[in-house]
Amino acid sequence: MQYLGLAALLGSVGLVLLTVMARIGWRLDWLLEWLKGCFLLILLALSVVLGLAAWELQQFRPIEEQGSVAVLELTEAAPQRYDATLVANGVKRQLQLEGDTWELQVQVLRWTGLGKALGLSDGYRLARLNGRYVALEKQRGRNAAIAGRLYGTPQWRDLWLWLDGLDNPQFVEADAFVVRYMPMAHGARFAIDLGPGGVKPAALNPAALHALKPAG
Repeated sequence: MQYLGLAALLGSVGLVLLTVMARIGWRLDWLLEWLKGCFLLILLALSVVLGLAAWELQQFRPIEEQGSVAVLELTEAAPQRYDATLVANGVKRQLQLEGDTWELQVQVLRWTGLGKALGLSDGYRLARLNGRYVALEKQRGRNAAIAGRLYGTPQWRDLWLWLDGLDNPQFVEADAFVVRYMPMAHGARFAIDLGPGGVKPAALNPAALHALKPAG
């Protein structure tokens, strides 16, 4: 009887609420306005997302045939500390690198499906420039990935990171080119050559050539 009584009570309350709703809004005008409001909110959210994606895309550059996209110059400020000047697309960036070698990450967008059929060129963005110690005990615990970022987009709205987290993207995929274990030396200048197959540094002066020679 207990559950039968509870069921009857709940059913009665439901009928009362249904009656009130029918008397107040039986014409369903409120439902149409609510649906209209939800639709407008969806359009607003979509507009914001597209705007943020557009801002991200304008930071990328088309990948052409092999050519220089940046120049890196190193100046030793103290033992295992270097002032780095990176010039790319007419913009000069100043960074401080610590360690024995430097590494560069380039984010790449590769178009697939419809984008590829339309002839869209794959794009790149210089992402991070970091110094690394050869000795693991010195390198351990350093948060170099954040310190050496070359663009200011927060991670929560980083288009490349979102695409990189997708399992099967339909139109564009996130890829990356990485240069690692390049020796640092005072006065060394490197050109950053980039093409469809990857990125590689090229020595521009005797200091860079000497740094690239195997020890021995």
